[in-house]
Amino acid sequence: IVDKTVVNHIFKEQSPEIVVNLAAQAGVRYSITNPDAYIESNLIGFYNILEACRHSYDNGASGVEHLVYA
Repeated sequence: IVDKTVVNHIFKEQSPEIVVNLAAQAGVRYSITNPDAYIESNLIGFYNILEACRHSYDNGASGVEHLVYA
């Protein structure tokens, strides 16, 4: 989900109505030793999902109706 181009392509091709995001880099200790990986997967990846959901309504499309994340 870090690759914004891939995420956007999937949303454009599949036009999902429901999105479930369970992707995450877990573990406080790992985030301290590898902060870049943590930031990319947890923050940038989730941002890409949110933006794809937001843009799913562009041009009058029905868009994503539900987003579940954990």
